Amino acid sequence: MLIEFSVGNYLSFKDRVTLNLEATTDLWLEATHTFESETGVRLLRSVGVYGPNASGKSNLVRAMKTMRKLVLRSATAMQIGEKIKVIPFRLSTTTEKKPSHFEVVFLVGDIRYRYGFEADSERIQSEWLFRNQRSLRDTTLFLRDEEGIKIISQIFREGKGLESKTRPNALFLSVVAQFNGPIATEVLKWIDGFREISGLNDAEYFHYTAMELQENSKLRQRALRLAKNADFQIQGVLGKLESIKHQNFPREIQEKLRDVFLNEENAMTPTIKTQHQKFDSKNRLSSLVEFDLVKDESEGTLKFIALSGPVFNVLDVGMVLAIDEFEARMHPRLSKALLRLFNSHANRNNAQLIFTTHDTGLIDPRGIRRDQVWFTEKDQYGATKLYTLSDIKGVRSNSKFAKEYLRGDYGAVPHVRPLEQAFTEIGN
Repeated sequence: MLIEFSVGNYLSFKDRVTLNLEATTDLWLEATHTFESETGVRLLRSVGVYGPNASGKSNLVRAMKTMRKLVLRSATAMQIGEKIKVIPFRLSTTTEKKPSHFEVVFLVGDIRYRYGFEADSERIQSEWLFRNQRSLRDTTLFLRDEEGIKIISQIFREGKGLESKTRPNALFLSVVAQFNGPIATEVLKWIDGFREISGLNDAEYFHYTAMELQENSKLRQRALRLAKNADFQIQGVLGKLESIKHQNFPREIQEKLRDVFLNEENAMTPTIKTQHQKFDSKNRLSSLVEFDLVKDESEGTLKFIALSGPVFNVLDVGMVLAIDEFEARMHPRLSKALLRLFNSHANRNNAQLIFTTHDTGLIDPRGIRRDQVWFTEKDQYGATKLYTLSDIKGVRSNSKFAKEYLRGDYGAVPHVRPLEQAFTEIGN
């Protein structure tokens, strides 16, 4: 269960900002939109991030993805001397040579962890892990700085002797997990379950859903029910393996790479098929016709069904899903239905959804709390600020959020001048 995610000096984030999923004392929609953890902390089931284009919304999800990738890969996939792929805030001389900051606070049962690190392109500059099990104070498990790695608590004796085995560009947590340290493995496993996807790039989750639809009959039933409830007139959803053909490859894949796959014997690729009813001349059901989801269905249908895999996965295991451009290519009613799925009693395992969007229809006060609405806005120096609607004074739980946001009452909107001025002022 995610409590907080923080990032600083990364892309458009100059100073440290924190996305906080701890619920305020507001009782509005408390029964469905919040849940109580084993520690007694009330957490939100979803938060949405709004803001103008280029204000930093996508950078927030990219920061989550970067942190996860480094935790999972730094000890295994990276080589000695390999650059760490972090990009500091580049619009200030005070930050361009300083490390980027990442930290996550989360719960596993009744244990609260706080883990983070600072890294530049050359090395991990600092790293820390704290743990709290129903105590007033955190227990420091280990600290890393320019002087080295120090095991602070005997609770983390699993890390003893591994300090010297940790490369400058590898995370100590990841190294200890590779040696099956139980606490490090628990932390790494939680971070691995934190999924981030782009609503614009179906390829990120299409393959996963297609494979799951082949093997998981429960997902096939759920995906079909989802498609029917979404009014797609679909009677069946299937996952299949098909031979790789030249025409099935996206254009962006290089020709040489395509040739490698095509020359591979029995090369197969997962696909998703849908079934539609076919009628005779008297409008009687004749048969079912199979459609290819990618080739034959609409972009919105493709995204909605492809999303079913990761959505149902996090709902089943109670993890976190972050979706950038949540509403892209979907009808507003479908976006609202997906959000409502997380903010409902159907979310029995308390999965959490973080999404970025421009869809103001999702901030209907009848369906969302003030602490679930967040904003990104850049200051005059190009740095992203992150704040929540509940921080703004005078906004009631029944205020007209969408109207007031578009009017500019909350900030985080583009200041658009008439575009025709670009022609009349410069000439055409």
